[in-house]
Amino acid sequence: MIHILTGEYPPVRGGVADYTALVAKGLADRGESVQVWTGGDESTDTEGSIRVHRIAQGFGRAGLRALDRAWNEPAGPRRVIVQWTPHSFGMRSLNLPLAYWLRTRARRHQDQIELMVHEPFLAFGEGTWKQDAAAAVQRVMMALLLDAAWRVRVAIPAWEARLRPWCLTRQHAFEWAPVPSNIPEYPDLREVLRARAAIGGPAQMVVGHFGTFRRDVACLLFPVLEELLRTTDARVLLAGRGSDEFADTFTSRNSDFDRRISSFGELEAEEVAIVLSACDVLLQPYPDGISTRRGTAMAALALGIPMVSNLGHLSEPKWRDTEAARIMNSASAQELTAAVRAVLQDRNLRAGLSANARSTYQAQFALSHTIDSLLRDDAQAVPETRAA
Repeated sequence: MIHILTGEYPPVRGGVADYTALVAKGLADRGESVQVWTGGDESTDTEGSIRVHRIAQGFGRAGLRALDRAWNEPAGPRRVIVQWTPHSFGMRSLNLPLAYWLRTRARRHQDQIELMVHEPFLAFGEGTWKQDAAAAVQRVMMALLLDAAWRVRVAIPAWEARLRPWCLTRQHAFEWAPVPSNIPEYPDLREVLRARAAIGGPAQMVVGHFGTFRRDVACLLFPVLEELLRTTDARVLLAGRGSDEFADTFTSRNSDFDRRISSFGELEAEEVAIVLSACDVLLQPYPDGISTRRGTAMAALALGIPMVSNLGHLSEPKWRDTEAARIMNSASAQELTAAVRAVLQDRNLRAGLSANARSTYQAQFALSHTIDSLLRDDAQAVPETRAA
């Protein structure tokens, strides 16, 4: 039996919630019995061989006491995969009791704690003194978790360098575990054609963006879309939480382009696959660069949609030479605009990028690789005995 501890799980929306649901289903499809432990209204739901336990008290002290009782009946070591991002476990992302509790479980009960680190901790010097204080506490939390962990996986290799200084008592062999797409890979073609017709018809080129339209990304998108709409006859498709607000702001400043922008807001996964597949190219700039923690980039690859993005300080080296997307050295408007225009103008280039995107995704990033990693024989080993 495999236990998964997560701060987010559907119907809660979010990348970690979607990822955890995919992993749970993937393990269940391979014959594993899975128990998911998360917050929410007190309940236990069964979905095939997946049982979802929602703890009304969340992961505060009362919730941890309830979880402790549940895990002690029956007694015995458990294999626990922790989906770690500090902000998802409550207590304003400063849940020291949870980190200490997991360390105690590993020592006293020999539970096999496996960390999947989506986000490690806040950075210093990027906000107020309160953020710096939170960043310090989160590093203490991480030190406790790394002491508890039997295995550590990271969403991007860059996290290893940040985590290693906090391996104070144990040295880990960090494993890179790319985050797969949470979007269906083969949407209904008829629905895709309908979406395409509603946007502008088969002859109209469509540039899309999928994301949450945070301010740092919106600042990168704005000048590129303005230039593309001025210099081409392309339409723009926006999808994801915040897309409607971004479209309103954009058209309020560029009223001439009002009829050439379509926004779809936050959609279900099946709907996302349909509207993205109606695009000729996806423009996906990232302030810290494209990386395998970016589910929006993984969605483009999985769907085989030509993508333009950029390198940054969190980008893996593999993106420099990839043929699965057009990756610019920076997120400058000039570079991104030129790249999108080149993709729009070259049918053969689009076909090549599409084929390479799909094959690269299947070979390196698909969910099956995550499940294979979790089911390796050595991952089933009994953890070493530790002193209480």
